[in-house]
Amino acid sequence: MNYLLMASSGAGSNDILNNGIFLAIIIVSVLIGIVAVLSIVARLIIFFTYFRNNRRKNSIGLTGKEAARKLLDEAQLQEVEVVKANWLVALIFGNSYRGRKKEIRLRRGIINKKSITSVGLACQKVGLALQDKEGDKKFRFKDRMEFITMFAPASFVPIVVVGLLVDIFAFKFTGWVTLIFLLIATIYFLLSFIVLLYTIPVEKKACKKALEIMEQTNFLNEEERGYINGLYKAYILAYICDFILALLYIIKMILKILFKMTKKSD
Repeated sequence: MNYLLMASSGAGSNDILNNGIFLAIIIVSVLIGIVAVLSIVARLIIFFTYFRNNRRKNSIGLTGKEAARKLLDEAQLQEVEVVKANWLVALIFGNSYRGRKKEIRLRRGIINKKSITSVGLACQKVGLALQDKEGDKKFRFKDRMEFITMFAPASFVPIVVVGLLVDIFAFKFTGWVTLIFLLIATIYFLLSFIVLLYTIPVEKKACKKALEIMEQTNFLNEEERGYINGLYKAYILAYICDFILALLYIIKMILKILFKMTKKSD
């Protein structure tokens, strides 16, 4: 009789735990939806601000390339080149600075344009080059790991599926092979999360430095700098949303694993 009562009590507590985990999964899923909407809003702001101000001529009469070159030379960074990003680099990285190659890579519609956007983004990439020159550890880590981890979120499920197929067809489903591939996918995803964690302060610091440079050198007038500051803020908001989304996906993944484990224990 006591055994039956204990079993019943255990089953009841398991049900409470299962319900609690299931509720947590729903809450996290709702939060993912909210943050995803914020991320879309941030990217829409970036899109409209970017292209609207890329049609407006800047007050200094310099192209993005000329502005970047002038600031790099003044900072004694003659070794850093300003080049046009090819279509693949532009698609994956956009306007960017690559520390290992010492290159500022600007899109075709930016590099030779005398617009507000072109100068604003060129200055921000110079801000990244200055962090590289100063030996900023966060920048160095981001620069080295960014390319390696950029496909991590999209490759999580394919890696697990490959592991499952290998397990089924090569090992007649031992379960261990699937688990190993799941662990590899999880570590890869977590590494991309860490890189994103480093990206936010690095980009924020570059934006702050760019605004300081523009003010000190009279690059763009006060109104134009206001437009660019708005663009910078939208970029940072998008990075923060991406970071929160990555964190929520990790939490959701852990909760799903816990839910399945408690279900099996029933």
